[in-house]
Amino acid sequence: MELATLLRRVGRYESVTDLHVQGHVWVDQLEAAGELKTGAGQSLLDYGAGLGRLSVPLTRRGYSVVAVDECPHMRRCLTGGGVTVYPPGVLDVVTSGLQFDVAFCCYVLQHNPPSMVRTITDRIGQHA
Repeated sequence: MELATLLRRVGRYESVTDLHVQGHVWVDQLEAAGELKTGAGQSLLDYGAGLGRLSVPLTRRGYSVVAVDECPHMRRCLTGGGVTVYPPGVLDVVTSGLQFDVAFCCYVLQHNPPSMVRTITDRIGQHA
């Protein structure tokens, strides 16, 4: 799948850079609200990370981020830049017992059937 197609799937973005700029705005808001501790080296889970709207800006700010996405095309685009990327099933094996300070699941649940929503929330709950 082409990057332009992926960008259309996640919003009206011209480039991945535009997408990450929006993510920086969100990170600013989360830090200002006290939801993230700036400079504290928090461990974060971005479940359904897509093209890294949050993962990349968070990693650039020094947070330790594990990104998870079902779509292999999204994972390929996100690989690199310091973000650790896994498919959902591997997350359970690799991070068994690992706890995250904050877990994100943006624009994910509404795209899944109820049975999968339960699986996703249970999976995130094991690490939160």
